[in-house]
Amino acid sequence: MARPGLEVTVSDAPPSRSLPTDTSRLFIVDFAQKGDHTTPIRLTGPADAAAKIGDRVSYSYARDAMDVYGAEAYFARVVGPAPVAATAALAGTSGTTLNVTAKSVGDWGNGATGGLSVEVANGPSGATHRVLIIRLNGVEVERTPEYNSRDSFVTWSQASSYVTITAGAGTGLPTVAAAANLAGGTDDRSNATDTHWKAAVDRFQKELGPGQVAMLGRTTSQAHTDLLAHAQANNRVAILDGPNTLAKATLTSAVNAVRTLAAARYGGLFAPWVSYPGLAPGTTRTLPPSMFVAAKIAEVDPVEGPNQPAAGRWGRLEGALGVAATGSLTDLDYQDLNELGVNMIRVRLGVPTIFGWRTLADKDDFPLRWKLSNQRLEMLIIAESQDAGEDFIFRQIDGQGITLAGFGSAIGNRLNQMYVDGWLFPDPDDPRPETAFYVDTSSAVNTEQTIADGQLIADVAYRPSSFAELVKVRIVVVPIGTPITV
Repeated sequence: MARPGLEVTVSDAPPSRSLPTDTSRLFIVDFAQKGDHTTPIRLTGPADAAAKIGDRVSYSYARDAMDVYGAEAYFARVVGPAPVAATAALAGTSGTTLNVTAKSVGDWGNGATGGLSVEVANGPSGATHRVLIIRLNGVEVERTPEYNSRDSFVTWSQASSYVTITAGAGTGLPTVAAAANLAGGTDDRSNATDTHWKAAVDRFQKELGPGQVAMLGRTTSQAHTDLLAHAQANNRVAILDGPNTLAKATLTSAVNAVRTLAAARYGGLFAPWVSYPGLAPGTTRTLPPSMFVAAKIAEVDPVEGPNQPAAGRWGRLEGALGVAATGSLTDLDYQDLNELGVNMIRVRLGVPTIFGWRTLADKDDFPLRWKLSNQRLEMLIIAESQDAGEDFIFRQIDGQGITLAGFGSAIGNRLNQMYVDGWLFPDPDDPRPETAFYVDTSSAVNTEQTIADGQLIADVAYRPSSFAELVKVRIVVVPIGTPITV
């Protein structure tokens, strides 16, 4: 084509899209002042959390978690069995013409306690038009345009951040009136049970991708069981909050309650809790360890990858003040707890540090499943394989083996990058990629029968790199006149 000029191309192919493969993402479950309780809420940071889930409240760690974590996370709000959104009825020519309801359930919308109120005023055009003024804690946060039809208020509310307006059984425009408080809102959190917490975590559908999932501050065995089951079913890793104690027996009891579960390898338990600077100078907050573990993972993964433990020098909690639990443990106690799968946070060189990186799987019974880093690497391999396989759904399987080879290469190329990054371990005497991983899509796997049945199969084998949990330095003193040999 001649230049300068204009070129227009038309294609029937949709834009390329990929499944999520980011292993650093965090999925958190907790109570909140407000926010949707029917679908996950995407939070981009602390300021976004303030806007979407409300003020800090004594019964939730969610805002604190976003302070510590700082990055994008998904949040599932827990409510009790009978949540209600605050509402107010606006009178019209006859009966209730409009119902104004808070956008989400909870007592945050109750105007009598500083929540929402709605005032009806004449519009600039006079008594034939109305304006609704929405206030939160007595401060105007929204004002409708003037309307001469009640249905216009209903349509306007679809974009409102605070209220939903629906038509009532009455007629006419709402009557001019002073501010009316919305009332009746509750999240019913006092009646929330393990069932409601599980329902919240299960809202994180598998399509959201891999990552860490935590029920903030929940230390019960049922909460841990539900988290591990969710992680197993959705290709995630559960970060479990252990009890805030340095009592060995209590920590042992907590881990033994879930250590024999089939899903034990899908998560790690961390203790004790962490002392963190408060919001006012000179004050402190006691926060569950899961948010700190997730924050370190989000820091380490983009640089070192998921197979690098966010522990030791990679797990230093520089902003924390110390561990919140009192008491002491001996070195043998720490060793015993580590063997059981309790990942302790310890003060090392003056800094609170994550000093364990194990799953809950027994090392002797599951020698390939006790390293949390390897479990997180497997999470990535599964996610990458799913993403690679997505492009082959409904692809024709040709008789020349082109599709089979392409499928194998699509997965193999991703594993090869993991090999290059050092996450996969080759044979020391033959350090080729082929000795670190293998992808088989040959006719031995994809037989004529499986192909005729519409299946495309890849068998994948890999060897993950390990980490140094025990570092030894062996020193020998050699007398003068004696040769030194290594």
